[in-house]
Amino acid sequence: MTTSNSELPAYEELRATGQVVTPSIDFLRLRWYFNGPIEASIHVLEDATDPTSSQTPYRTTITTTSPDGQTHQIIQEHGISSSSISAKPISSIKVTILMLDDWECAWEEAHEPEENESAVYTEDGPEGERKLIQCCGEGRPYYKSSPPSCLVKASGKSKPFVTIHDYVTAVHPWMAALEDDIRCAKGVHKGTPIRKSANMFMWNCLLSPLLIQDDLGQNPAAIAAHWKRTASLASEIRDGTLNAQ
Repeated sequence: MTTSNSELPAYEELRATGQVVTPSIDFLRLRWYFNGPIEASIHVLEDATDPTSSQTPYRTTITTTSPDGQTHQIIQEHGISSSSISAKPISSIKVTILMLDDWECAWEEAHEPEENESAVYTEDGPEGERKLIQCCGEGRPYYKSSPPSCLVKASGKSKPFVTIHDYVTAVHPWMAALEDDIRCAKGVHKGTPIRKSANMFMWNCLLSPLLIQDDLGQNPAAIAAHWKRTASLASEIRDGTLNAQ
């Protein structure tokens, strides 16, 4: 009997009941960078438990020529595209980015002690409290709005759960459009955005909120340590030892 997506829980439902929703092993195979289109940004590890295993592009575009001389482009996605993003299949997930969720508070911490001519306050805080809304030429992040989110729903009838294809095609362009905000949020305590020359990547040990890392000031060993922890998580999921006492 086929399970419909209406019978599967949403990510938020499981989290609300205290359940841990781990990424699937296939999802942990992704290496997801901010390098433009999906073809250039996302690669797939051969083995999620071995961070040094070979990688292949998640998506490739093949150009073919028909007998009448017309060219056609065919998009091919990696075989894991039809896999579930999570060990427990889910019908939908609301994706947020951790540093954007926390950006408003971090910005306030970085500026609140300052009393200078550029500071602008309003009195629409809780119980009429003063609220800093502009300082040092910067506006308060997400003032009178909520941090961005992306709702990903299962799209296939034969696959009633959120697949890696569903997730990648929805989240990648959404996340790429927020790159400038992410760089600003990551650099808020330094007073300047993370520079464009610093590579940013998604550390895919969580499905939401997303953890965005960068290589600014980090040596290769520090970056490798991120991927070793991801490989360890994949091994624990594979062996059924995750959260074992």
